[in-house]
Amino acid sequence: MSSSRNKNVVLSAVKQNAPIVYLIIFVAIGCLFVPNFGSKANFLNILRQAAAPAVSCIAMTFILITGNIDLSTGYIVSLVSISCGIMVKTLELPPYLVILLCLLIGCAAGAANGLFVTVCEIPSFIVTLGSGMILTGLAQLVSQNTSYHDLPDNFRAFAKAEIFSLPITVFYALLVALLAWIILHRAVFGRELRALGLNAQASRMAGIKEKKSVFITFVISGGLTAFCSILMTIRVNCAQPDLGGSNFSFEAITAAVIGGTSLLGGRVNIPCCVAGALIIKCIESWINILNLNYYLYQAILGIAILIALIADALKNRER
Repeated sequence: MSSSRNKNVVLSAVKQNAPIVYLIIFVAIGCLFVPNFGSKANFLNILRQAAAPAVSCIAMTFILITGNIDLSTGYIVSLVSISCGIMVKTLELPPYLVILLCLLIGCAAGAANGLFVTVCEIPSFIVTLGSGMILTGLAQLVSQNTSYHDLPDNFRAFAKAEIFSLPITVFYALLVALLAWIILHRAVFGRELRALGLNAQASRMAGIKEKKSVFITFVISGGLTAFCSILMTIRVNCAQPDLGGSNFSFEAITAAVIGGTSLLGGRVNIPCCVAGALIIKCIESWINILNLNYYLYQAILGIAILIALIADALKNRER
C-alpha cells in the first residue's frame, strides 16, 4: 500500500512538473547527438540568452492566468529599447534614471492596455494588437528608423557583470521568477487571479474585483516586459526600434504554454515557465550548432505550441 502511494505521489509530481522533465530530456538529447552542445561555453550562452525570454514569459503568464492575452509585448520591447538609446546617447541621462524611466514607459503601456480591456471592455486580443501597431509606429517615429550602437559602459554594466562565472542577467531572471512565484502561488492576489481565470463569474460573485485585478496584471506585465527590453538592449549593445516585434510575443506565449500555463486561464507554474523558456533556447541552440535554416526554428516553435495547446485542451477537458 505504501509503495503504491509513493508511486502515485511521484507520478503526480512528474505530471505537474512535466516541462522540467522535458527540459532534462532535451538537454540529454543535445548532449548525446548535437556536437559541442554539452560544453560549458554553450550552456553559459544558453543561460545568457534565456534570461530575457524567461522574464518575458513570466510577464505573459500574468496576462494568460486571467484568460487574457497580450500581443503588444514585442512592440513594448522595441519602444523601450529605442527610448534607452535616446536617453543614454542623446540626452546622456544617468543609467539609474534611464532604467527607471524605461520601466515607467513599460508600465504606462501596460496600463493603457489594461484600461481599454477593463473600462471599455474590448477583448484583449484586439486591444493589444492595435496598441502594438501604435507602439511600433512611435518607436519608428522617435528614432527616425535609426539604431543606437555602442551604448555607454556605465549603462551596460547593469547587465554585463558576472557572479560565480554566471551572467548577472541569470540572477535577475531568477529574482523575477521568485517574486512571481510568491505573488502567484502564495499571495492572496495570486489566488484571486487563478480564480478569475477558472471562473470569472463565480469570482465576481465571491467579491473579487475583476477589473482592478486584470488592470494590475497588465501593468505588471508591461513593467516586466520593459525590464526584459533593457536586458536585451544591453546584451546586443544596440538600441533598436525593431528589437521586439510579433515574433517576440509569439515566443513568450509559446514558452508560457509549454511551461504549463493555460490559455484559458487559471493554471500556472512559474518554475515550469522558466523551463519552457529554456526549452526554446535549447532548440534554438540545436539549430545554430547544426547550421540549419532559421525558418526551421519557427516551424518547430509552431509545432511545439500546437502540441502544448492540444495537451492543454486535454487537461481542461479532464478538469
